[in-house]
Amino acid sequence: MKKLKFAAAVGAATFLVAGIAFAQVAGSNGLTVTSTPVTTSVGSGSNIALGTFTITGDAQGVGLVSIPLTLTASGGATAADLSNCQVFNASNVAVGSAFTPVSGSNTFVFNSGITAGGSTGGTQTYTIRCNVASNVSSGAMFTFSTGAPLLTNALNVNVITPTSVQQGGVNNVLALITLDATHSGGNINIGSVPVTINGNGASTAQLSNCQLRNINNLSGTLTTTAPLQNGTTLSFSLAAPLSLAAGTRTTVALTCSVDPATPIGGSFVVSVAPSGLGATAVSNGAVITPTSSVASNGSALPLQGTVLIASTATPPSTGGGIPTVPNTGAGGNAEETALVLALSALVAVGAGLYVRRAYR
Repeated sequence: MKKLKFAAAVGAATFLVAGIAFAQVAGSNGLTVTSTPVTTSVGSGSNIALGTFTITGDAQGVGLVSIPLTLTASGGATAADLSNCQVFNASNVAVGSAFTPVSGSNTFVFNSGITAGGSTGGTQTYTIRCNVASNVSSGAMFTFSTGAPLLTNALNVNVITPTSVQQGGVNNVLALITLDATHSGGNINIGSVPVTINGNGASTAQLSNCQLRNINNLSGTLTTTAPLQNGTTLSFSLAAPLSLAAGTRTTVALTCSVDPATPIGGSFVVSVAPSGLGATAVSNGAVITPTSSVASNGSALPLQGTVLIASTATPPSTGGGIPTVPNTGAGGNAEETALVLALSALVAVGAGLYVRRAYR
C-alpha cells in the first residue's frame, strides 16, 4: 500500500480491497495518517474492534491534540447501537476519554503528551473499540474513517553562520536564524529573539548597528539597534510581533557592522537558546516553548556557529554538499531542508546587503 504524504495540506484517497477500506490522509508537515476501517458486519459485545488508524511522524515529532473520526453505520445499524467507544494504543492503553459517537463527524481528544514521530521518526497504530448493543441488527456495519489531526502549537529553531565576514564590512550577516512552525497546529507570534555573541580574538565592542532583518526584506529591520556585551545574551525585541502561520517557516538574519580595526583571524561565536524566544499562540496568547530543529536522522540542527573575521567574506562551507549550503552531516533531506529554509550566502557589500541563493 502506497502512502501519500503532503506538506502542510490535507488530502484523502479511499480504496476498497478485500472488504477493507484504506483511507489515507495527510496532515501537517511530517505527518501521515492511514485509516483502516473494518467493513465487515459485527455482532453485539463489549470492546469490539471497529477499525484502526496509523500515525507516522518524522524525526522532528509533533504533539497530537485531537483527530476527527467519521462514523458511517449501515446494514440496519445506527450510531445509537454503539457506546463507550475508546481509542487504544498498541499496548492496549487508552489514549483519551471514552465517547459516545454520533453518526457523521466526531472528534476524539488525545490525552496530554501524546506525540507522533520524534527521534528518528516513528509509527503508532491505534485501535477504535466500542460496545455494540445486544439488539443490533444482523449484518450491522460500522465504519470509522479519520481526518487530519489537530496538532499542538510548536516552534523549532536552528542557526547557520557564514564561514567569515569582512573586516570593516557594513551590515555583515553574522547568522541566519530559522523559525519553523511547519509542525505547529496554530499560528505563532514571535516577540523577541535571544542572541549570544562571544568574541575570540575579537571583541563585541567592535560590532555595531546589530539588528535582526527578515531575509525577504533585507532593506528593512525587525528590531532597533542593540548594543552587545561579550558573552551576554541580548534579547532582540521586535518592533512588531513576527506572525508565523502554522505549516510555514521563516528566516531572519542577524546583521552587524564590523569595525575596520577588528583583528583578521579573530572570530565570533553566535548562538541562540530556543527556549528563550518570546513566542505565543495567536489564538489565545498561550506561551510556547520553542525547541531545536531536528534533521531527518534525528540529530539536532545547530544552534550556534563560528564566524571568522577576514579580508573578504566567505559563504558557508559546502563540505561536499550543495554549493553554498553547509554539509549538515545529517544526510537525506537535511541539506534540502536547509535550502527551503533559505540557507544561503548572505554577504555584505558596501553599505548594502547581497544575497546569493542556491537551488538544486
